[in-house]
Amino acid sequence: MVLEDITTSIGNSLSNDISYWLLVLIISFFVFLGMKMFDIPKTYAGITSLLLTVFLLEFVLKVIFGTLNIPLNFGSYVVTIPFYKEIILTEAVMGMRFLDMIFNFGAFRFLGLPYYEAFITASGFVPTAIPVNNVFDLILSAISSPFNFFVFLYTSIDSIIEYIFFYFLFLAAIILITDLVGTNTERWRPLAFLLAAIPVLAYSTLVSNPIQEYSVAIPEMQKVAYFLSNADSFSIIVFTGTLLVSFLLVMEILAATFSFFYGMGEATLKPEWASKHFEVSTQGMGFIYTLAFAIMYAMHQYAWYIFFPAMVLYSIFKTFSSGAMGVVREHNDKQELADYIGGLVTKSNPDAPVQKGEDENSNILFWLVFFVLLGVIVYGMIQLKLLPALL
Repeated sequence: MVLEDITTSIGNSLSNDISYWLLVLIISFFVFLGMKMFDIPKTYAGITSLLLTVFLLEFVLKVIFGTLNIPLNFGSYVVTIPFYKEIILTEAVMGMRFLDMIFNFGAFRFLGLPYYEAFITASGFVPTAIPVNNVFDLILSAISSPFNFFVFLYTSIDSIIEYIFFYFLFLAAIILITDLVGTNTERWRPLAFLLAAIPVLAYSTLVSNPIQEYSVAIPEMQKVAYFLSNADSFSIIVFTGTLLVSFLLVMEILAATFSFFYGMGEATLKPEWASKHFEVSTQGMGFIYTLAFAIMYAMHQYAWYIFFPAMVLYSIFKTFSSGAMGVVREHNDKQELADYIGGLVTKSNPDAPVQKGEDENSNILFWLVFFVLLGVIVYGMIQLKLLPALL
């Protein structure tokens, strides 16, 4: 009975957050020392040892105390899936809470942010709201000052990158189709500009509307600029320091994850990944993903367990579509060669007949498709309030 009381008391204490995290730090240090025996960078070894300890310790403790018929209760963790339902997890709870703290920029939110909010409140600073109702207002405001242009890039860079990507994707498809049927590719190229706007509009509807984000970001960025210009040095150090630490923690976890998957790939299914692992900067990949997540988190507070799987799916889609730019470059090279040869032929034989353009039916089909797509895009932009309703 006495032994049972002691083990129960120990089990209850280990279920306490403070005791659990102290135990995690102690064990992860020894795991880190063990991992240094392998060819693993110190940063990756530190992050990996901490993650492994956080996730495995809960399971190990439950097994050990379960054999003594002493259940450990670490509570639950709720995963909210958009348009689906909430999933309540009772396993790996401490690990999910740890990731929550990291990916929600916990050090910044609990230490640096309060200094910032307290200073802004005490100073009575009121930012200047800039009304932005449509894309014309957005462009005029963005070019009015370097500060506004920076905010424009901050809130719109994801849509800009997406548009460029889809432009080349649709252009490659147009090149393949027109080459296949033997029609004039150059005439159909403008459709790529219109087709690329359709997925971007869908993205603006479901994920990120640059008009709304710019309107919200302008006053918030004004407050940040005012804080950095007027706050005391200690507050600025705490603010920027915790922000940097939070960013680096997310980046290093992602970099370690990328490095782990490349290593697993080259060791098992895809040995050719060894060269790719050597060529690709996992730190750079971690930085890019973290930056994208930081922007979307600041704008929408998207949960990390939704954002990163979505980014992985998007990356897979880009991988399958990576040949698009190659198709465009190859076609352009062939076209330049054909134009060059055609110019030589014309100079050597001025009396040669000139090739005529496409027939009238092809012209009609092009303009029909062009105006249908243009109408769909304009209607979508009006519905999203990206264009004035009376345009």
